Amino acid sequence: MVTTQSTGNERRKYKRVKGKVKITYKVMGETGEEDIFAVDISAGGFCLGLDRVLKKDTVLELVVNLPDKDKSFFCLGRVVWQNMKSKKDESGKRFYETGLQFSDLDLKNRLRLIYYVHGKMNEAEAKKFADRYEQK
Repeated sequence: MVTTQSTGNERRKYKRVKGKVKITYKVMGETGEEDIFAVDISAGGFCLGLDRVLKKDTVLELVVNLPDKDKSFFCLGRVVWQNMKSKKDESGKRFYETGLQFSDLDLKNRLRLIYYVHGKMNEAEAKKFADRYEQK
């Protein structure tokens, strides 16, 4: 069963975690690809740090490289929001946090994402427990 997570005014169908997942993307209909890492990830979409402003509903072609044993997979993502205040990464490069929703993700790869996210959540919970234990 999938539950809806609510944070303030936003409602999420899937749990979301921070994760260094490599994504290769390009805007549909344009040439040239870029490799980036997701800011955060869920089975419903990603938050990516893009170096350009995109209009809502822009479609991106995505190749997702999960750190599991299966091959990378292709899917489409649609821009649902973009933070117009740019941020800087560790190297000083500016980027815009951009929310993408998957538009054609098959069940097998959605399940891979669910397993990945829940595995990350379990790691975080285990770390919190270990940190509390070490402090005693």
